[in-house]
Amino acid sequence: MEKIIKIRGNTTLGDFEKLYNDLYSSINKKEYVSVQIPKNLSRNFFSITSSLIQFVATWIQCGFAKRLILNIESIDEETLTKLYEQEFIFPLVALSWNDVLIEDVNGKNVRAHLRYYQNEFIRRMRKVEAMRKGEKLLLANLDHFDNATGLLPYLETKDEFIAQEPDLNDSLKPPIMNQVLHYTLSYFQKNLSSVYDDIIGIIYELLKNTQEWGKEDKSKTPITPNIRGVFVKFYKRNRAKLLEEYADEKPISDFFKDEQTIKNNTLGEVYFIEMSVFDAGAGFVKRFVEERSESLHDIDVIKKCLIKNQTSSIGIFKKEKGKGLDRILRILDTGKGFLRIKTDKYCLYRNLTKNPYQEIEKGNFQQMELFDWKTNSKNNFTEQKYSSGSVVSLLYPLPQIPEYTHE
Repeated sequence: MEKIIKIRGNTTLGDFEKLYNDLYSSINKKEYVSVQIPKNLSRNFFSITSSLIQFVATWIQCGFAKRLILNIESIDEETLTKLYEQEFIFPLVALSWNDVLIEDVNGKNVRAHLRYYQNEFIRRMRKVEAMRKGEKLLLANLDHFDNATGLLPYLETKDEFIAQEPDLNDSLKPPIMNQVLHYTLSYFQKNLSSVYDDIIGIIYELLKNTQEWGKEDKSKTPITPNIRGVFVKFYKRNRAKLLEEYADEKPISDFFKDEQTIKNNTLGEVYFIEMSVFDAGAGFVKRFVEERSESLHDIDVIKKCLIKNQTSSIGIFKKEKGKGLDRILRILDTGKGFLRIKTDKYCLYRNLTKNPYQEIEKGNFQQMELFDWKTNSKNNFTEQKYSSGSVVSLLYPLPQIPEYTHE
């Protein structure tokens, strides 16, 4: 028997709980599962793309995956070109490439027709180019492909993360400053330069750490299929509509309610960027199970591995010591940002407008404050269905001049 899970075009973060429930219900019944994905997302907002990647990775790795179904009826050039304007298509197809059938809604195998578009996307990533449409950039390593195709040479080799922060700064500046942030490049040149430094600091810390936690399971066995990457996107949204749409997502609505910190223009619009770093690996809890003791809760393990490199100077990072989440929180605190983490059975967040950064003693992970997505508590955490890998998503408000209403 085959179960088809259909991901709707208006999917929100709140819908993923049902998607996981449906997936695990079928797994428990030992049913084969196919996933149908939309040709576009009408409400593609914060962390949706990375959450889709995480869900599809969980599905493929479950052992019951059968077909990835694209919600298209034709495979002409116009249809496929529009399809690949959507940032979620390439990573979902790439994850599915070696393991499941890839079909249209009529059951036709479209894998051969997608090859050109997949290769073109890889070519653009290797040249560090933003997506052709929209203010967004997606870069991804594909561990289940050969190294020449799957790894971005300016980030890492098959053995180690080779990028240094100044080099990454230089590589990403053209696509981020000229395309992702082109909306006010000349108007806010001075302010955006400091914003860009913050963006690179965050991306560097997170990408570097996926080399450690995102490639192997607890037995050091490579995980396949696996994707590790970063997604950066600019948003301009009306605050009132944003609060209305996300009234049920209290962490997000609380963040955008703060008009003193997050300024809007005369049209009521707020400007911000999303930075999401994702992987389809073992996730924080399973990957660092050896760090567990009887006194450590899963949440403590997550906190511990997120600041793992705060004092470390050994291993592949000995030339460039990391500071992990602690440094990211410092940066977000400066810009009054928002952090969301989805890994294993947990979804956590930190709103830096409500809970500003506090100094953390070296190695004292228990001082790290993270809040449960459902209970909004830093002590009461809910368990959800297991999801593969990890997604760390951040919202960073951009400088605003009230009179500026660039269209």
